[in-house]
Amino acid sequence: MNKHLFIFLALLAAACTEKTEDVPAPATNITNNDPSTTIKALLPSGWKKMPDFNGGSRANAISVAIGSKLYIGFGYNSNIGFGGVSNDFYEFDTSMGTWKKLENLPGEGRANAVAFAINGKIYAGLGTNYNRIDVPTIYKDFYEFDPAKNTWTKKNDLPFTPTDQPVSFVINDKGYFGTGNSPANTPNTTGRFYEYDPNTDKWKSIASIPQSRCRGMAFAIAGKAYVGGGENDNMEKLDDFYEYDPLKNSWSLKKSLPLKVSRAAGLEANGSGYMLGGLATKGDFSENDIYKYNHLTDSWTKEGLMAAENEKLAGRFYPSAVPVNSKVYLGLGSYLLEGANLKDFYEWTVK
Repeated sequence: MNKHLFIFLALLAAACTEKTEDVPAPATNITNNDPSTTIKALLPSGWKKMPDFNGGSRANAISVAIGSKLYIGFGYNSNIGFGGVSNDFYEFDTSMGTWKKLENLPGEGRANAVAFAINGKIYAGLGTNYNRIDVPTIYKDFYEFDPAKNTWTKKNDLPFTPTDQPVSFVINDKGYFGTGNSPANTPNTTGRFYEYDPNTDKWKSIASIPQSRCRGMAFAIAGKAYVGGGENDNMEKLDDFYEYDPLKNSWSLKKSLPLKVSRAAGLEANGSGYMLGGLATKGDFSENDIYKYNHLTDSWTKEGLMAAENEKLAGRFYPSAVPVNSKVYLGLGSYLLEGANLKDFYEWTVK
């Protein structure tokens, strides 16, 4: 089998001290927009089912929030077919519980894109087009989206070598992204990081994280960023965890993640970091666990389970997860190595 095709198939076909978890609500049988298919739903305490994502089953999408509205788009789109990627874009109004289709990204469809929400605008681009199986394209183009006008504006391309499956975060109105692999579908991971300033529309290189990786997770708290997990050049899952200080432009090693995991979601809510889902070394489908990080004590605790809606009651990897005030909105992603994408969507009230 072609080496690139084999890795591509593996990717598609292919986040402490514990405290007492909430007892999950009993599983119930519900219908997921298909009267001939009955699947199980798991709604642990604190979770609420929301309307399914309008764009269909999706993984590796971008997801950001501005005020009470969420924005999700791009990614692997099951409506297109195996490996198909999209450039479509959607808004979810958390106050109304409704989805709305927005203007498509002007560039080509892509998965594993980078997105920042800064001062009421969204900055998005880069990413990879896996429709081209033999030679996947990693894009350098970058755009600004104005939600008030529902318009995209082209910004400066990334002037550095782009990467596939990076992580990203925002600190003090500047966007950051880094790690990943390049070329796509190779085990050549990097630790390089870059900063984007929307005021000047300029990119610059910053300090590299000590351990290179792809498929990691990240979040920012109180002016610092935290990056960990993912996979190394041998495609081995990692549990190391680092803090980035933009004032010193330096990285420091923190307490390891509770498990070796890749493709998890990372986010900040109520002043704490959270790692949700992902693929761990102990199983062939995704984790249901939620872990909370306290940056003041450098400690992890287990926070219960994610909602699920599939025949295995499994969690998900490559999900979309966005905080809004004291709530987190999570859904989409995949739950099996065979690439079973999801479109279910939930609201979780953070304690």
